[in-house]
Amino acid sequence: MQRTGIPASLTIAQGILESGWGASELTVNANNWFGIKGVGPAGSYERDSSEEEHENNKEISFS
Repeated sequence: MQRTGIPASLTIAQGILESGWGASELTVNANNWFGIKGVGPAGSYERDSSEEEHENNKEISFS
Protein backbone atom coordinates (compact mmCIF):
# COMPACT_ATOMS: atom_id res chain seq x y z
CA MET A 1 0.00 0.00 0.00
CA GLN A 2 2.86 2.37 0.69
CA ARG A 3 4.00 2.32 -2.93
CA THR A 4 0.63 2.43 -4.75
CA GLY A 5 -1.86 3.59 -2.15
CA ILE A 6 -4.06 0.57 -2.94
CA PRO A 7 -4.67 -1.78 -0.01
CA ALA A 8 -3.44 -5.36 -0.60
CA SER A 9 -6.89 -6.64 0.37
CA LEU A 10 -8.42 -4.90 -2.68
CA THR A 11 -5.78 -6.32 -5.02
CA ILE A 12 -6.36 -9.81 -3.63
CA ALA A 13 -10.14 -9.42 -3.89
CA GLN A 14 -9.85 -8.32 -7.53
CA GLY A 15 -7.64 -11.33 -8.33
CA ILE A 16 -10.18 -13.64 -6.69
CA LEU A 17 -13.02 -12.08 -8.66
CA GLU A 18 -11.29 -12.20 -12.04
CA SER A 19 -9.84 -15.70 -11.62
CA GLY A 20 -12.96 -17.41 -10.28
CA TRP A 21 -11.20 -18.20 -6.99
CA GLY A 22 -8.16 -19.46 -8.90
CA ALA A 23 -10.14 -21.95 -11.00
CA SER A 24 -10.18 -20.17 -14.39
CA GLU A 25 -8.23 -21.63 -17.31
CA LEU A 26 -5.92 -18.62 -17.48
CA THR A 27 -5.14 -18.90 -13.78
CA VAL A 28 -4.50 -22.63 -13.80
CA ASN A 29 -2.52 -22.85 -17.05
CA ALA A 30 -0.78 -19.47 -17.23
CA ASN A 31 -0.76 -18.23 -13.61
CA ASN A 32 -2.75 -15.22 -14.83
CA TRP A 33 -4.93 -14.00 -11.96
CA PHE A 34 -6.28 -10.85 -13.61
CA GLY A 35 -7.27 -12.06 -17.09
CA ILE A 36 -4.83 -9.76 -18.87
CA LYS A 37 -4.28 -10.94 -22.43
CA GLY A 38 -1.34 -9.95 -24.57
CA VAL A 39 2.13 -10.72 -25.81
CA GLY A 40 5.30 -9.28 -24.40
CA PRO A 41 8.61 -10.00 -22.71
CA ALA A 42 6.94 -12.32 -20.21
CA GLY A 43 5.55 -14.46 -23.03
CA SER A 44 2.02 -15.30 -24.04
CA TYR A 45 -0.57 -18.01 -23.51
CA GLU A 46 -2.79 -19.45 -26.24
CA ARG A 47 -6.00 -21.26 -25.44
CA ASP A 48 -7.17 -24.42 -27.19
CA SER A 49 -10.69 -23.01 -27.56
CA SER A 50 -12.15 -19.53 -27.92
CA GLU A 51 -13.16 -17.54 -24.87
CA GLU A 52 -16.48 -15.78 -24.60
CA GLU A 53 -16.88 -12.60 -22.64
CA HIS A 54 -19.56 -9.97 -22.39
CA GLU A 55 -19.11 -6.24 -22.70
CA ASN A 56 -22.06 -3.84 -22.55
CA ASN A 57 -24.42 -6.85 -22.72
CA LYS A 58 -22.91 -7.92 -26.08
CA GLU A 59 -21.00 -11.15 -26.49
CA ILE A 60 -17.39 -10.76 -27.61
CA SER A 61 -14.99 -13.62 -28.43
CA PHE A 62 -11.25 -13.96 -28.22
CA SER A 63 -9.26 -16.70 -29.97
